[in-house]
Amino acid sequence: MIDAKGRLFGKISVLDIAVVLLFAAMAAGFVLRGGTPTAAQIFGADQPFYVVMSVERVRVYSVEAVGYGDLFFEQHAGLLGEVVDFWDEPADDIVRLDDGTLTVMESEYRRNLFVRLRAQGYISDTSGFFIGGNNHVVPGQLIRVQSNRLFSTMTVHSVSRF
Repeated sequence: MIDAKGRLFGKISVLDIAVVLLFAAMAAGFVLRGGTPTAAQIFGADQPFYVVMSVERVRVYSVEAVGYGDLFFEQHAGLLGEVVDFWDEPADDIVRLDDGTLTVMESEYRRNLFVRLRAQGYISDTSGFFIGGNNHVVPGQLIRVQSNRLFSTMTVHSVSRF
């Protein structure tokens, strides 16, 4: 049945048959398992949570560009969330006085903008919060955001359950 060269019936190599059977078994396993799992199958169902972000020292018109219900997007994660609250605080400027000393004064033209988003994603008790399947959101992280009227890099301040 197997000749001196390792061929079955003198035509097919035993190694060739093993490789074909291996690929057939892998394909059958892939089909029976249901193909590639989605992010929801891996991480679980989307859950709502809040993300508070800020950008410092923006002009007043940037603050005025944010509204309730605005959608914020990130270039890799897609939709970050919907604006449910926003506020601004005076920004500080370092000013040199006439006597040469430096002092911190409230800026007349700059504001610090804070935005609270209602986001959807995966919440892990051990790993934290994820948006878009695998984009981890943690305090201190810089995220490039875009809405219909604002494009900025914002800092994540807090992430909390809904």
